[in-house]
Amino acid sequence: MPANALADVRSDGDCITLPSDDPWVCRTDGLVMDPKVVKVAYRFFSQGLFKEDRSKGIWALLLCGAPGTGKTTQILDSANRLARTTGKPVKVLRVECSAVFNEALGATAKAVDAVFDRAISLRLAGYAVIILLDDIDGACPSRSRLGNGDPADTKQAIVSWLAGMDRLSGQPGIVVAATCNLPEHLDPAIIDRFGPVLNVPPPDLHARARILLHYLGERSRVNDDDPVELENVARRVEGWSGRALMQRLIQTATLLSGKPPVELSCTDLNNALDILSGVTK
Repeated sequence: MPANALADVRSDGDCITLPSDDPWVCRTDGLVMDPKVVKVAYRFFSQGLFKEDRSKGIWALLLCGAPGTGKTTQILDSANRLARTTGKPVKVLRVECSAVFNEALGATAKAVDAVFDRAISLRLAGYAVIILLDDIDGACPSRSRLGNGDPADTKQAIVSWLAGMDRLSGQPGIVVAATCNLPEHLDPAIIDRFGPVLNVPPPDLHARARILLHYLGERSRVNDDDPVELENVARRVEGWSGRALMQRLIQTATLLSGKPPVELSCTDLNNALDILSGVTK
């Protein structure tokens, strides 16, 4: 497997061990999620990993949504809370799907096979295992969309992903959790392998205001402004992800005003938005 195919997560080389207090592993600061998505994700891991009489078949969860909406963070947070609550260690085998691809014919399929081999070996060692597939749409595009110019190995790799997931059917203690930006681009056979396919929308009005307050800081100058002013800022960034609010709006306001985030006012945020108009979210 290519060296970068499995994220180097500062644990035992190719997987995260939960529970963890390391914010680098499970960073949830500023995360505001739909409570229904949170509930389904937590119960999915609880039943899929630790319930011996769970329903048969493949246990696979797919979170879909725009980049920056916290899909991967939500998966790690749910799994981490479960591991801490049960006191049972969970191994997360995190795979950057696009990094698994290899131009050499057959090499990608072998790398995919190695992912599932590793997961099964961890399970045999007594661990509950989550295979976390980041941006699976980049690795498993619909085969009907592929043309003659696409790498010959792509279709073979998709078949390997399908076969790997099928190997997990009826195996308690191993689940697949994947993220996807464009579900309509996924191969239909891949989507068919998933149970819950959940939409993770951008934060709503109140969530956007909470995210801004979080990243500006507890003693933010914004707290001295009329709450209506912050709500008006939040209205102007409808459809923005939490990542965009932090990296685009707050950074631009800091650069424009020359102030640190904690000293930014709603006027500073609005001034930044005036020059950010038209920028994609």
